[in-house]
Amino acid sequence: MKPLFKRLPEITHTQIFQPLKRTLLTLLFTVPQVPIQYPLLGSISSGGKALAQAQTSCPAGASPATLEWNATTNLQDFLSQNLSVGGVNTTFRFSESSPGVIDAGETRIEPEIYGGIPGPNLRFNIGGNSLGRPVNDRDSSPVAPGSSATLTITFAQPVTLASPLTFLDVDRNGAPPRDPVGRIFQDRVTIRAFNGNTPVGVTGTALGADTRVTNQGNSVLAEGINDNAEITQNAGNIQVTPAGAITQIQILYEPGTEFGAPGQDETIGLARISICPPTGTLGDTVYNDTNGNSQQDAGETGINNVTLNLIGAGPDGNFGTADDITRTTTTDSNGRYSFPGLPAGNYRVTVNNPSGFTPTQTQPQAIALATGQNIDTVDFGFTQQQRGSIGDTVFNDTNANSVQDQGEPGIGGVTINLRDSSGNIVATTTTNNNGNYSFPNLTPGNYTVSVPNPPAGFNPTLVPSPITLQPGQNVDTADFGFTQQPRGIIGDTVFSDTNGNSTQEPGEPGIGGLTVVVTDSSGNTVGTANTDTNGRYNVSVPPGTYTVAVTNAPQGFTPTLTQPNPINVSNGQNIDTVDFGFRQPPGGSIGDFVFNDRNSDRIPNPGETGIPNATVTLRNSSNQIVATTTTNNNGNYIFNGLALGNYTVEVTRPGGGLNPTTNTTLTANLTEANPNNLNIDFGFRSGAVGAANTALRLVKRITNVFRNGQPVNIANFNDFLDDPNDNNDNILNQAGRPPLGVSQLQTPLQSGDEVEYTLYYLAEGDQDLQNVSFCDLIPPETSYSSGEISVNRAGTNSLLSNAQDSDQGAFFTPLQPLPQPNQCLSQTNTKGAVIVNLGTITPDRNFGFLRFRVRID
Repeated sequence: MKPLFKRLPEITHTQIFQPLKRTLLTLLFTVPQVPIQYPLLGSISSGGKALAQAQTSCPAGASPATLEWNATTNLQDFLSQNLSVGGVNTTFRFSESSPGVIDAGETRIEPEIYGGIPGPNLRFNIGGNSLGRPVNDRDSSPVAPGSSATLTITFAQPVTLASPLTFLDVDRNGAPPRDPVGRIFQDRVTIRAFNGNTPVGVTGTALGADTRVTNQGNSVLAEGINDNAEITQNAGNIQVTPAGAITQIQILYEPGTEFGAPGQDETIGLARISICPPTGTLGDTVYNDTNGNSQQDAGETGINNVTLNLIGAGPDGNFGTADDITRTTTTDSNGRYSFPGLPAGNYRVTVNNPSGFTPTQTQPQAIALATGQNIDTVDFGFTQQQRGSIGDTVFNDTNANSVQDQGEPGIGGVTINLRDSSGNIVATTTTNNNGNYSFPNLTPGNYTVSVPNPPAGFNPTLVPSPITLQPGQNVDTADFGFTQQPRGIIGDTVFSDTNGNSTQEPGEPGIGGLTVVVTDSSGNTVGTANTDTNGRYNVSVPPGTYTVAVTNAPQGFTPTLTQPNPINVSNGQNIDTVDFGFRQPPGGSIGDFVFNDRNSDRIPNPGETGIPNATVTLRNSSNQIVATTTTNNNGNYIFNGLALGNYTVEVTRPGGGLNPTTNTTLTANLTEANPNNLNIDFGFRSGAVGAANTALRLVKRITNVFRNGQPVNIANFNDFLDDPNDNNDNILNQAGRPPLGVSQLQTPLQSGDEVEYTLYYLAEGDQDLQNVSFCDLIPPETSYSSGEISVNRAGTNSLLSNAQDSDQGAFFTPLQPLPQPNQCLSQTNTKGAVIVNLGTITPDRNFGFLRFRVRID
């Protein structure tokens, strides 16, 4: 057979090609997870779950979709069309038993009536070669008996036909005078259907007297037996119905010899195909959110017998119209639910609250469901915890006394943020016309409320303190006051008093990142500020009497200058002499931070909080314990007054299921040039990631293409491009190890081009991974490109020969027995394999990549 492909298959590592029974000159290039496309070749996918049995109509809410193709003048123009039906990519592939069977000029999409059915219809012609010839000069030469041509139609996922396949004009030659020439031909067509690799039964029916149909279970044989019909007649048409969902249709067309050897070319037709677009599902779990954190954690069970309601926007895409889809279901014993059989569109899911529970997770937004998509993340959480609320009033404090007096109105339209104990914004609201606001349905915990954008022209006079919310408590005293009165400023500098004389002198720097709090005569906080990089701060206050303090003195420092006396501020007064001095004790210091390393990148990032009460031990160069301390509430620690020398710092692993992301023992050296080392950080991450659960994540990318030894600039090989079908690449990227390169090439390649593959790895966990071995099979229609295998271990490059020697990197030629044991997906080694034994991967060297090249055959 000679291939005339429209597209290439898109193959994943779980798919296997079976050898063809005939010689098919097929240019297939398949890579596990990494497809590459050729000119005019595209995507053919296989596999998937079978749907219900064949239907002649579609499920409720789904409308039939018809394959729309455009009229063409030849086969190649047809194959260049990107075809899909109902959102499902559809590909056509023609092959022939020997060159010249298919007439590439007469095989095309015709706009006229054929077989009594208005166009456009597909005409499939065997015999002759009319390509490039005038319409009135077509080649009618016959094909040899025993020749054949095959049309394979492939759907990217299983589909159910909305109506039977209709084949046109399956007949034979007529007798004179209807066929004056009297040249013999007989159409002989065999139709089969498959779902993946599994045959699907088919049943054929003749629509007229010109065709004999023989049903053979998994195939239908149609043969012309009477005079050829007119193109406006359906006497030679047949219909074929598959018994279930299909991914592929195979049409074998060959010349019949029942009435003699063929004397001319032959043509049949295929009408447009209609399918029921694949349906999807929405669902997941209704669960008991025992800790009220709005996500289902381990041990939180589902809630059974809960009613859920679904509304779909329908074909018009608008909710609340006559074509809306409505369904109801209930959760099973595990709290699971599902709405199956949904056409693509927008949906909303609501739940009837179970008695005695309060919702913690809902689904207020519409959900967009694609064709055939299954979304299993539509969760609903409920808790039996008593819920509380926080709120009250934002008011115009006209007399600036930090109290809402009679006649002082509320201020509407003010945005309020609610933050949890980690400083994360968990809710936002806006005051009503009376200045009132409320955050309802809150779980017990520590919260703060803030106004991110004060009303224009106003200055704050009252800010609520942090709130500890008890179960069922409703806090309605979280007021904010703002005034238009002239305000004053308190401020100046927090500095390092190196000589300890309580005065900032030239060369004594400011200390940044410290918090200064201003309280009024009643002890209420009226303002806070953080010092900038120069130690400067200022706080705007209304007229009054205040006390100013630094609440987080720099670690390891002692105060030399404070402000113990009240400070009186009058209207518009700016007091810029409120300084604070701190001195570091003599000797060197070692310290910094023990933190929650949420993304496991081994460095503290914004939002990653400290771990309090962690034990830290300091040892000298003789391994003697010099001092022991614990981290403060912010996770900081420090050892002061240290002699110059070499030290080790060791952190004791905290409880609560925390696992280290950094080494738990680090070195710190103090020298005359650098007597202080305040960068000794220790990271931990929650979750049991011990040896039994250590994960090795792999991402494969194309990182270069070479032509004649020179790089070809056809993709962004030096950028990280997210593959939406692979979560591992995001995890590597978040860990600071982005897998650069592309997962797919859109630009055609040529024979002889070299493709460079890179296999990135990242080990997660605090235990060694031992006896690590990688195997990557060489893709079909390529060959291993001679050269070395590049290995990068935690930033250190090495080159391994491709020989089977002691450097643990080897290429095994096709059909060569592979060493045992190995990790190769196939042991037949059809095209060759690259095997690299990395040995042990340790937590401190847990990332790297392998790299090699293949050449396009």
